[in-house]
Amino acid sequence: MNLKRQFLHAKTIGFIHPKSNKEMIFNSNLPYELEIILKKLRNACK
Repeated sequence: MNLKRQFLHAKTIGFIHPKSNKEMIFNSNLPYELEIILKKLRNACK
């Protein structure tokens, strides 16, 4: 495995907007290269 970045990802993150006072929530899928690493790790544990 040759990951050239930190394995850090937030599926969901949110905050209260400082000016509008509205709750802001953002969702994101796991990046492809991190999904590949997870698949390799899962297979290595079998």
